[in-house]
Amino acid sequence: MSPIMTSCAAQTARELVQAGESAQAYSDLGVIAAQRAIAASGLSPDDIGAVISITETSDYLAPQAGALLAHRLGLRSQMVLNLNDGLVGFNQGIAAAGVLFTPEVEAVLLVTGEVFSSMGLESPSDVVGAYVVQAESQGMSIEAPEFRCFGDLAEAYMVKVGGSAHKLDHDALQRGEHCLRRYTSTPETVNEVRSSAVELVRARIAKYHRGERVGIVVADVFSMFESGDTEDPWQVLSSSDECAWLDKEAFLGGATLAGIFAGQQCVESADAVIVLEIGLGAQVSCSSLRRAV
Repeated sequence: MSPIMTSCAAQTARELVQAGESAQAYSDLGVIAAQRAIAASGLSPDDIGAVISITETSDYLAPQAGALLAHRLGLRSQMVLNLNDGLVGFNQGIAAAGVLFTPEVEAVLLVTGEVFSSMGLESPSDVVGAYVVQAESQGMSIEAPEFRCFGDLAEAYMVKVGGSAHKLDHDALQRGEHCLRRYTSTPETVNEVRSSAVELVRARIAKYHRGERVGIVVADVFSMFESGDTEDPWQVLSSSDECAWLDKEAFLGGATLAGIFAGQQCVESADAVIVLEIGLGAQVSCSSLRRAV
């Protein structure tokens, strides 16, 4: 059974600043986005059977943000699942939601996003998205995500301290190791990740019929396709004889808006939209949304 995305919403920190609000943690943004998504779905909070929160920038090391979100949304009897990998949050969340569906859990609230400024980055993209995903409903069907993981690139981007391997102390702060930093990665591994991403996109394109209008959204924290000799996902899609290429959406830093961009394309112009995500730990994932019929 393909999960159905019935609604989505996003909240940016910039919007709160412009409105004079000072609270801009992950749960602050997530609660607003979740309230909008639940309202747009036509469901009540009591209809939500489970909550999935996926982020690298939780409000605190403990407790995880899912419990904070559930509390602030007034959800008391729902299971809460926290995943610490928001940069591939849309596809991971959709895969997890599909596993959670039971006769008792027919609707799942997925909240995912990043507050990059908490990692020491000057970023305008502090944003959290929320999605209501149902087992059976009217909406956009989500074709099952596929995943690849390249552990040898796990240290290419990382926050070195604050976990159990390296404690946060004065010297670490002085070296700036509490901030997200990019470290050396080998060209061979980078090309392997690129090739894997292209392979997933090519396999996804093969599922469509001739003449279908297909778009693509790419969330790529590594900026994998800004340079290099390998083929990129847009070249694969635009050269396909099987479907008409629409447009691309690409952005650096996480999957918060990937599903929302894809949903907009499905509503406005596309028959289907491929969602490709490349996140920290060099995880590559690919799913697709199909227009409601």
